[in-house]
Amino acid sequence: MNTIEKKKTSELNFGDVSVLLSAGAATGMTIAKFAGKNEQIGGMIGAGLSLLVTGLMVAADADIPQKKTAIEVSN
Repeated sequence: MNTIEKKKTSELNFGDVSVLLSAGAATGMTIAKFAGKNEQIGGMIGAGLSLLVTGLMVAADADIPQKKTAIEVSN
C-alpha cells in the first residue's frame, strides 16, 4: 500500500520568518516616512501586519474536516 504524506504548512522555517519580518518592517517604515510619521512605529506595525497575514494564510490552508450531510450519513 502506498501512503501519501502531506507536508504540514504550519511548520515555518526561521529563515523565512526573518525575511518576512524584515520585509514587513521595511515596507512599514517606507510608508510611514512617506506619510511624515514616526518610522519606528511604522516598522513595528508593518512587521506585525506581515506576521498576522502570514498566520491567517497558514490557518486558511490547514485541512478542516468536512461534516457529513444527512444523505451521506443515511447511506
